[in-house]
Amino acid sequence: MINKTSDINVVNIEEDIKILNNFCEFEDAVVLTDYALTLVQEAIINILAEREQKDKRIQELEEENAILKKASNIAKDVNIEDVTEVMNKSFEEFMSDYISKQVVIDKMEELNKEIKNGDEIEAIFKIKQQQILQELLERGNK
Repeated sequence: MINKTSDINVVNIEEDIKILNNFCEFEDAVVLTDYALTLVQEAIINILAEREQKDKRIQELEEENAILKKASNIAKDVNIEDVTEVMNKSFEEFMSDYISKQVVIDKMEELNKEIKNGDEIEAIFKIKQQQILQELLERGNK
């Protein structure tokens, strides 16, 4: 959400300020040309628009600052060692229930070899084991 004023806008504002300064020097002049009046009006409009843009940016920065202060206060209350301990425990719990896909694939290949070398009854049992392992792999891909 960062809105930076471009160099072109800064140059334009500087030019607008010069126009207004020149106008102030000729305050005794009774008659202004339409062109001079238009320049002054445009300069005023540009400066007011620039000011509005800066006011909006200041408001955004104040809101961001308030959020950062709240986050900082919350962070002060958190003990990093406690967070690390909880994260490590959660990871250990996850890993204790985790079986890698490669382990399942290796087991399926082992069963294939045993099916080829075993008798018919063992082969049926091992084929069923392969089907279960295949289901596990398919669930893991979802």
